[in-house]
Amino acid sequence: MLKITFLILIIATQTVATQTTVSKIGNRVGKGLSIGIRVGSPLGITFKQFVAPKIGIEGIAGFAPLGISGLYEIHSDVPNIEGLKLFYGPGGHLNIYTSKRRCTIWECKENPGALGLGVDGIIGAEYKLPNISFTLTLDIKPSIEATTSGKFFFDFGIGLSIRYIL
Repeated sequence: MLKITFLILIIATQTVATQTTVSKIGNRVGKGLSIGIRVGSPLGITFKQFVAPKIGIEGIAGFAPLGISGLYEIHSDVPNIEGLKLFYGPGGHLNIYTSKRRCTIWECKENPGALGLGVDGIIGAEYKLPNISFTLTLDIKPSIEATTSGKFFFDFGIGLSIRYIL
């Protein structure tokens, strides 16, 4: 498990290191790369790269459960509130279970198998804090997961993220 966690951290670090033309953001969300932590389901490291003014790609290296998630997010401004955006989009995840139980921060169940592959959705709000390079995000990330043991699970993941804008 430690080797897998270390591998996920290396991949996340290399992703950040290869960004050579990342722009700074003033009081707006919607450009560049940001990296931070996510508390909720999944618990882990999160990064977001905007590939267009209203399109973001988010990756989550999760520790509870252990796995990776990728999300395609469509952002829209909230009128009269500078720095606040609402977003939604689809995604997917791959989880690796190394114990005899499948645990999220909400509950533990009998081990569903060694691997879980799932489809995710996400909806939330992201706020760029004024005058500093941080964003706060609150989201709901429901997912359906199929495991190698033939079981299916539904998770209604709620998360709070704080990211530093590079």
